[in-house]
Amino acid sequence: MARTSPPATKASFSNALRTSCRCASLNTAKTPLSSLSQMMEGSPASGSDEARVRGAQEYTRAMEGASKASDILDDYWTRYAAKCGAANSRFGDRPWFDIFNPNGVKIIGQSEYDCYDWLAEVRGAANRIKEGMDRASEGARRSGVYPGTMRDIRRRHRMEWSGWDR
Repeated sequence: MARTSPPATKASFSNALRTSCRCASLNTAKTPLSSLSQMMEGSPASGSDEARVRGAQEYTRAMEGASKASDILDDYWTRYAAKCGAANSRFGDRPWFDIFNPNGVKIIGQSEYDCYDWLAEVRGAANRIKEGMDRASEGARRSGVYPGTMRDIRRRHRMEWSGWDR
């Protein structure tokens, strides 16, 4: 009986495994040999893996939108915060994230502007962004996106704040 040399590549190895057995029932059965073959070939992504990838993509799109809206709110904050004497402690990537903390933003001093109205507008816009973030986070969690992946995506879009995970 002649001996053959070992297969040179993973693909030829798995092909050799597949063709070595002529019995159809053995080829489709889950055996240690078929598991090894599948591992060597690289098994297709499972349904949960595909859902996780789609969830991360959807979460990324949501963070892109939230980031754009936040950039506009950043500009509005920057124009009037100093004039209204808005004091905040800066929790997170954006100064207005403090709006979500009890007593996080305080109006101090007098101004030519209606600073309480300005703060109410900031609060309203911030709440709309937060609602979108909460919906996106819930969708990502349901899709199995890992919390660390979600934090990394938020960080890339300057949307990091400890309150998102509460």
